[in-house]
Amino acid sequence: GDLVACFDGTITDAVIDAIAEMTPLRVVFRDSSFEEASQKMNLFELFKQKCGWSDYEVRNNVKVI
Repeated sequence: GDLVACFDGTITDAVIDAIAEMTPLRVVFRDSSFEEASQKMNLFELFKQKCGWSDYEVRNNVKVI
C-alpha cells in the first residue's frame, strides 16, 4: 500500500476509486490513460476526500506522468 502505480491504457473512475480505497502513500498514473482532462481533476479531488489529504499532500502524493 505504500505505492500504487497504474499504467493501464484506459483508467475508469471505478479503478481510481478502488485505488483510493487502498489509502496508499503515493500514487502514479500515466497521463495518456485519461480520456478527458476532467478525469484528472476529479482524480485529485477523490484522493483528497477518500484519503483525507490536503491540497499539498495531493500535489506531492499523486503523480500523473
